[in-house]
Amino acid sequence: MITVHEGSHKSFLPNAIRSRIAAIGAGMSFRWSDVFDAPLHDFPIRDEILCQNLPLAAGADVLEVGPGSGFTAFRLARRVRRVTLLDVAPRAVDELRTTLGNIPNIQFVCADVTASDLPGRLGHAFDAIFGLDVFGVTWFTKLSALEAMVAAAGFTTWEIFAVRPRRFAAAVYAALHEWPLRTYRRIRAGDKHARPQIYEATWAFQHRERLLPFKASLHLYWTVLGWAMRLSGRVFIEEPVGDRPLGRQLVIRARK
Repeated sequence: MITVHEGSHKSFLPNAIRSRIAAIGAGMSFRWSDVFDAPLHDFPIRDEILCQNLPLAAGADVLEVGPGSGFTAFRLARRVRRVTLLDVAPRAVDELRTTLGNIPNIQFVCADVTASDLPGRLGHAFDAIFGLDVFGVTWFTKLSALEAMVAAAGFTTWEIFAVRPRRFAAAVYAALHEWPLRTYRRIRAGDKHARPQIYEATWAFQHRERLLPFKASLHLYWTVLGWAMRLSGRVFIEEPVGDRPLGRQLVIRARK
C-alpha cells in the first residue's frame, strides 16, 4: 500500500495531490513480494467493491464464500484475525490448501453454502461473511422480491444498492484489461461459448500450470492497472437501485 506519512514538519504537497496519492494506494494492502507469492489470479477488480463497502476490524473472524484462486484471502489474512474459505468443489478446496496452507490464520471448508447443516460444519459464528460474484446472475425483476428473500433468511437490517465503475476507471479497465483479453480470445482456438460460471471450470483454472511462468509479470501488470484506475479516486460509485435490480451490479449488506 502506498501511504503518505504526515508528521510535525510542513508538507509541500498540495492537498489535492496528497489526496490523489492516497487514493492510488487505497484498497487491499500491497507488498512487492505479492508479485511472486500471491496465488495466480486475474485482475481483482471485485476486491475494490469489498474494500469500499465492508470495513473489517483487525480482530475480525471472516468467512469468504467462493474464494476463487484465494488471492483476496491471501491479502485479507494480514488484516484480520482469521479467514475461513468455503467452496463447494473439492478440487478447488484442494488447490486452495496447496497454495495457502502455509498461512496459519486461513482455514478451509468444502461444503455447499445452501446446506441446512452448514452452521454445524463451520462450528462457530463469524463477524463478517462475504461472497463476491459467486451467485451468478440474479433474476429478480423487483427490489421488493429481493428484500423479501433477505428478510426470509433472518436478517434484521440491510442495505441494497448498485455499484458501477467511475467513467475514468471504466475506460482504463476496458482499454488495459478487457480489450486485450477479447483480442486474445479471438485468436486462440477453443470454446467460443459463454464463460463458465464456476471457477474450477474457467480456462484460467484449467490452464494455470501454463500461466505460472508468467505469474510475476501478470501480477505486476495488474498492480499498475489498479493504480491507474484509482487516479480519479474511488473506483466504484454507489447509486440507488430503485425498483430495477435486473442487470445491475448489486451489493447486499445485511446484518443479523
